[in-house]
Amino acid sequence: MRMENRTARLFRQGFGGVLAILGVAMTLGGAVLLSDGGSAWYGVAGIVWVICAIGVFRRDPRVIPLYAMMLAATVAWSVWEVGFEGWQLLPRLGLPVLLAALLVAST
Repeated sequence: MRMENRTARLFRQGFGGVLAILGVAMTLGGAVLLSDGGSAWYGVAGIVWVICAIGVFRRDPRVIPLYAMMLAATVAWSVWEVGFEGWQLLPRLGLPVLLAALLVAST
């Protein structure tokens, strides 16, 4: 187990907390959307974010390939839903891509 300085630990824990909160919100919002006949994707992505948050707290490197698979599926779902319209892709992909960068930085 490698040593982690205080700043890196605080960043990792803070990011894990934010990811967990976003994941719970996405899961709950996704459940509401699904009950209204919408897409299940938000709920699924939220569950993956919560799992990844737990992995971040545990310093588990397996969260990176898990998140990468979710991100690839999110890109595919987004393109299927709106095509290659950049402005319509931005709200669907902006936050997941930002979280991916922060996830890599936190591990």
